[in-house]
Amino acid sequence: MAKEKSLDLAAVQTWLAAWKEKDLYSDAAVRDLLSLIPDNYCMVVITCGVGCPPRSLVFRRWRRVVVLPKPPANGRVQILDPDRVTMFRGPTPPMAPITDQLWLKEGVTPKWSVPWVTQKIFRWDGTQWLLHGHLRDEASISRQGKQECSFAEALAGARETARRNRLQIIYTFDDSTWGNA
Repeated sequence: MAKEKSLDLAAVQTWLAAWKEKDLYSDAAVRDLLSLIPDNYCMVVITCGVGCPPRSLVFRRWRRVVVLPKPPANGRVQILDPDRVTMFRGPTPPMAPITDQLWLKEGVTPKWSVPWVTQKIFRWDGTQWLLHGHLRDEASISRQGKQECSFAEALAGARETARRNRLQIIYTFDDSTWGNA
């Protein structure tokens, strides 16, 4: 069973203020929220609704390194945990790299693909930087706040999805007051 943790209140408040609750459930708002979540593979449940019926955002986050298959390979894609891959991060490649060193090119505005973002990872082959794979951060949205949904209902759905996908953590935030005394 997945462990439930509260989202960092300061991070959620920053996110809520940035989106001013107008586009809170949009794909862009979800992508922004992804950057505030520390785990690579988890569920997130956020319910808002002060003085009105609650609406919930429920999604599964999956952040991973997708390694490009080499031409003679069996065509299977290798997927790695980004926290377990050692790589240099920055806008420019490292000076004097060693063979097989990885570089995540940061500081470049990525091409946004709804609802995920992909950044390129390069590998030094001894003479040049070659595209090695992508760091992909994806949100699989199951509830996007379009209809009324209580926190309890959203959490029940997240628990079931977490169980099916063997997720260890569900991050929660409940800012709804509808029906509460």
